[in-house]
Amino acid sequence: MNPRLLLATLFVLFSPSFRPAEAAPLNSNDLRRLGFTGNYRGDVRGDLAVKDGSNFDTFFVNQSGREQLPPRNRSVVTGTSGHNGYFLNLQRITGNARRVTIRYYYSGRSYNPDHGEDTIGTGTKVLKVLKRGTSRPQFEMKLTDKLNERAADDGEYLAYWNIRGLLFK
Repeated sequence: MNPRLLLATLFVLFSPSFRPAEAAPLNSNDLRRLGFTGNYRGDVRGDLAVKDGSNFDTFFVNQSGREQLPPRNRSVVTGTSGHNGYFLNLQRITGNARRVTIRYYYSGRSYNPDHGEDTIGTGTKVLKVLKRGTSRPQFEMKLTDKLNERAADDGEYLAYWNIRGLLFK
């Protein structure tokens, strides 16, 4: 075997510039330093379903969406009725100089006036941000948002939403 080819192969395999990108824990200051902070806008689509008797009334969602980075540690999100609220808690931020993943989870108990009972909100929200280019980078965010509302006493599903979107900075 050619020693130059062997040497070049070893250089490529063990060179720091050719290693795969690893996701590390990040915080809000890291997002600022890496340039991911700001407002992201775009279109979101999905479905929203509310239980009406024994069936679900399903509505298609197609509207503009907005997200802001750095994320808050905790915020209150209005539920499907528009009158009740749940906590949206920051779970973790991971990533590197090119990609960032932000994970949230929904929690809380709230009174839903549409159903006349207390409900428990559970679910997840994931923001995946990709940075393209170096001199004038472009930022693309993929949003996945799922919330389930269940009755607090018997666990019956009362409402849910499942939203996906693509946003840009």
